[in-house]
Amino acid sequence: MLKIPIGVVLKQIIDEKRIKAQDVAISLGVTRQAVYQSYSKSELSDGEIVRWANALKIDKSEILERWKNAMKTNAEASKDDNYLLQHLANLEEQFRSLAEQLKVKDKQLEGMQRTIDVLLGKSEDVIKLMTARVIPLLPEMEERA
Repeated sequence: MLKIPIGVVLKQIIDEKRIKAQDVAISLGVTRQAVYQSYSKSELSDGEIVRWANALKIDKSEILERWKNAMKTNAEASKDDNYLLQHLANLEEQFRSLAEQLKVKDKQLEGMQRTIDVLLGKSEDVIKLMTARVIPLLPEMEERA
């Protein structure tokens, strides 16, 4: 499970409250750049969380609760990603199987066309002029194989 940086949670709160980074910086007694750097911090000490909570005029528990929920959401998204990757692999396997079936059907059609030509007694020159050529449905698959 990937750990969501606590700084991401702080940025979300700041954005929701529509507070300027400069105003937060003044409340914290740091520079605006320090506020932006905090957005990438993965962890904060208890004292720092209390300072941020006071600057944002919220309770420390709200920051911690949002951080905990963000990590849960991230874990669930990771499970969904695994499911989607598995589903994609299954679809690719089905596509390969269907492409192989099409190759077999193309060969069967070519054989049937030769049989029709022989039964009709057409010469090789007439066959070339009068009969339609069988075109594979997936020509690019033959190039890859």
